[in-house]
Amino acid sequence: MSLVVCSNDAKEQNDLSGTQQSIYKPWSWTNDLSSNLELPANCQVALQSAKIKMDGTILIGDSNKTFYWYFGKSTTLDDTTSDYFADGASQTTSLAVKVQLFEGAVGQTRVTIRELARELQTALNKACLHPNLHNRIAVTPVYDGTSNKFDAFQFDFGESVAAPYLQANDLPATLPKMLDALFPAQRRHQRGLAATPTRPVAAPPYTVQISGSGTANEVVMPFAAIAPPQSVCLNIPPLDLKSNAANAAKCAFQLIGVLPAAPPAGGSQNTCRFACGLSRPTTDQKDRGYLLPEWYRHRNGEDCPQWMNYYDYGMFCNMIEDQPGRVGSKGKMTLFHAVRDPTMTGGDVASGSEEWKRLLKIKIFKYGDGTAGSVNTGCDNAVVTSAGFSADHGYDLENNPLEIKGIFWEVSGQKVRVVAYTLDLTDAARVEYELVDFDATRTKGLNLRPVSQDCWTMIPQMTISNQGGSGGQQTMIFEQFWGVKTWPDFDIENKDETSWELQQFLKEGTTVPSRTLMLRPMVNYGAGLGVVNPYDYSDAAAGTNIYDGEKQILILQEQDPDLYPRTDMAGLFPLLGFLNRPVVDFSSIVADNFRVTSTSVPDILPSSSIFVRLHGFNQQSINAKARGKSDIIAHLPRFDGVHDYGPLYLEPNNMVYLDLNNPAPMRMNSFDISLCHSNEQYAEGLIGTTIVVLHFRKDPTK
Repeated sequence: MSLVVCSNDAKEQNDLSGTQQSIYKPWSWTNDLSSNLELPANCQVALQSAKIKMDGTILIGDSNKTFYWYFGKSTTLDDTTSDYFADGASQTTSLAVKVQLFEGAVGQTRVTIRELARELQTALNKACLHPNLHNRIAVTPVYDGTSNKFDAFQFDFGESVAAPYLQANDLPATLPKMLDALFPAQRRHQRGLAATPTRPVAAPPYTVQISGSGTANEVVMPFAAIAPPQSVCLNIPPLDLKSNAANAAKCAFQLIGVLPAAPPAGGSQNTCRFACGLSRPTTDQKDRGYLLPEWYRHRNGEDCPQWMNYYDYGMFCNMIEDQPGRVGSKGKMTLFHAVRDPTMTGGDVASGSEEWKRLLKIKIFKYGDGTAGSVNTGCDNAVVTSAGFSADHGYDLENNPLEIKGIFWEVSGQKVRVVAYTLDLTDAARVEYELVDFDATRTKGLNLRPVSQDCWTMIPQMTISNQGGSGGQQTMIFEQFWGVKTWPDFDIENKDETSWELQQFLKEGTTVPSRTLMLRPMVNYGAGLGVVNPYDYSDAAAGTNIYDGEKQILILQEQDPDLYPRTDMAGLFPLLGFLNRPVVDFSSIVADNFRVTSTSVPDILPSSSIFVRLHGFNQQSINAKARGKSDIIAHLPRFDGVHDYGPLYLEPNNMVYLDLNNPAPMRMNSFDISLCHSNEQYAEGLIGTTIVVLHFRKDPTK
């Protein structure tokens, strides 16, 4: 008789053994002997004992595969004085996003704890569409340090801007993909892509300079004036929304090539109309070439120029004529944002309809320092006192007394800052003139609208129109753009059903989410402009860059629509271990990130049987479920009398011997062991060290 001890690792105390190492898995390994072991003729084998460590196996039904991810102010927070609290959904700029586990799987899904943690992490990152937070959620199973039993799920919501998420200018090292945003709606060209019915072979009328062949990322209009306006956006990872004094993430444009003043105040001999700024992208699922949000109506309101396409935040200037109804606006630098204002009924004749009144529209944003009849948006006094400044229309770019060369936008959380500057941004001698920055003490109309969920993702865009001017050759330059480092393979034109880009568009930019958020009061700039906005804009805190005023929340059970609308499919409570807390909004800051851990042991009951297999011998076992011969020699119980997962020592009361059917003695120098479920698939719910003790004997009847 012989006892043979088999294990996937000699270091029994090593909990990580086998989980990362080559062929020595807790559920499958081979032990080699230093010398041969002779087994007698007519030998039999039985399992003497086994020591395993169970990770736990969970059966997930269809009703337990859906919950919601949310980023914004909490409407259920216990501390109602917190910056993170909002008194109802109408006081937030966010909507819950559905998280679907095991998408595409029908019926029950059986997984291990680690598999569930991986799926939670994958599904959450797919639902997390905020550019700074996307792809930075980690879900980890936590085990008791003494018993090694599974205790909790730990959720880490990454926010730190330390490496590899350090902010940096993405331009002009390499020319990104440029999408033609030809007014009014369609993309006609994209550099480097083959022709399609909506994107002809013909090159766009403008040219684009690249590094080494001129000024990098410079868009140059053709020699002669042309009828259609030309617009270009960059198909690159969206703007980093965590700009502050230490991390000044910018979207910057050089304007000198569209300014008609004599150098150094200008650089174009021919006048034009132009615009630049930030715009949400759209993913055209049906390949019709549409670029604008499907709900946008051009000329909805009198402020939007006929020649300009959609922007969320931007600046336009008409060097050819006054804008209609705005005498004295020619040559002035006009800021604007996209807001809801039912009182603006000019422009298109449909602007007065109830449907169009509910939609976002371009609205001019006046700026100044409160002197000389101007509003006070924190603008530098030098701009207001410069020659030609108009309290109604803004700075005089046509004559350009301050020799402004460019303009940039910065976003910190939900706060938008706009700055004009002289010289290149890399030139330390440049002068910056702030036009607007957020101030919580100002009235609502003196701050740009907060960045809401439907425009988290923003890319740079420019537009040039020279029809009716004296000629072409106007230029604008994408000087800097600080994109997020969480989404390196971002592609607006990715139409794959599983792509994050398409999910971002479907969940942020389509009718239901956008039209819902349009109705929130902080986006309505047709009322309440003369009082301080009660909505508290979130910010990226200096130093840590953690969002101050908004946080990531898990919604595990359907909530009151007045608190979290559209959560009716949530059904993951209490599987994740948040007893009596179906809204997980109480994460805390750990090392510049948010973390929350299950408050109770998750309601997980392992249930799958485990079998021991011995490979390379001639025992005869039949697995009827698997419909064939098997190497199974024993069935392990799923509990040791006290525990059903964690470390388990299992010893059968009666050993069942199987004949090895060897008429002659055998010499063995290795033993190949595996543990499986009834379907013969590996029992991957095992972790750490597995020990299997086999008992070999000669058949006592022979």
